[in-house]
Amino acid sequence: MGFYVRTVVLLVVCLSVLMPGASHARTWLVRQDGSGDCTSIQACVDSAGNGDTVLVGPGAYSEEVWIHDKSDFVLTTELGVSYTELLGLFSGSAVICQTS
Repeated sequence: MGFYVRTVVLLVVCLSVLMPGASHARTWLVRQDGSGDCTSIQACVDSAGNGDTVLVGPGAYSEEVWIHDKSDFVLTTELGVSYTELLGLFSGSAVICQTS
């Protein structure tokens, strides 16, 4: 009986390591002062993978954020829209989503 239990436990551990899941999702923190993962929203969006979250800290960000073919990540603010402002540049849009 002990051999069977060890085999099942080993199989479950191996499968959990090999199977992708939400546990591998990452939160990317954008902070203008350099204390986060990125100082621009675009840099964190470009780094984010499927299932990740881009969390934007308080402040005013003067940039356009281009989202290319990324359908499974979250872009949100750390303290809400009252504390975070995203200003568009030349096109007048702050966030531009583009799929191929």
